Amino acid sequence: MTRAIGVDIGGSKTAAGLIDLTTGSVLAEEIFDTPDPAETGPAYLARMKSAVAKLREHSGVAKVGIGICELVDNEGRIVSAHRVKLGEGELRRAFSDFETVVIESDVHAAALAEARFGAGRDMTQWIYVNAGTGIASVLMQGEECYNGAHGWAICLGMSAVDLANAHDDREADVIEDSAGGAGLLRRARAAGLACATPRDLLSAADRGEREAVLLLRRGGQILGNAIALLVNVLDPQGVVVGGGLVSSDGPYWRAIGEAARLGIWHGAAKDVQIRQSHLKVRAGMIGAALANGRS
Repeated sequence: MTRAIGVDIGGSKTAAGLIDLTTGSVLAEEIFDTPDPAETGPAYLARMKSAVAKLREHSGVAKVGIGICELVDNEGRIVSAHRVKLGEGELRRAFSDFETVVIESDVHAAALAEARFGAGRDMTQWIYVNAGTGIASVLMQGEECYNGAHGWAICLGMSAVDLANAHDDREADVIEDSAGGAGLLRRARAAGLACATPRDLLSAADRGEREAVLLLRRGGQILGNAIALLVNVLDPQGVVVGGGLVSSDGPYWRAIGEAARLGIWHGAAKDVQIRQSHLKVRAGMIGAALANGRS
């Protein structure tokens, strides 16, 4: 059995798993909260090291892959600190006792897992969209991520919602603010909903709470419009949507499909497959291990 450890550093949770690289099975895992950005320092890194050490204790694994919810350039350098304030040097030093350490953006890692074991297995030209704490996407050619000139071709969520007014003096809303988990949670709290996590918001919608349904529907419509733009420009075989916000078939997921179909221009392209992730919230962890397994 060929195994590696994958670490998925997400905006709200961090998951480390011992992964069978042949089947994608998760043999063991450790999950804990990702703290606020200001607290993603030594104590958080120590917690991550402890989780990985526990997974390694009886496995003898020599490779660890790390997917992080930040921009990672084509040289493996972390070049943003939007959510997690860790550099690649800190991560490499923390795991210097491993034979190899590979660092990837989390959306690349999740897309790789879906390509190998999930909803992208039967497609050669497709798009992966991650709808979690934030929003990101990547164009896939089979199992290969299109990196762009610098490695940053993932920033769908940071694009303006209203293209006509994107350069007004006021700060423009971006897709992530309205369709990502963190932005939806802020809006839910402002509306008086008692939600501690995006999962609470999804549960409120499942119970039929009107404000929760409306917020999720609007977020799904915005992301669906963005997916339609990607389809119009890139002409993929299909789109796979992953992340915690599409872990159920509620108003968010339904609105994505409805808005995307309306926004896709060419009649034949409206039949493009828009699929939910098969690997769900484990995709990033599995893909991080795969990224190192290929090294």
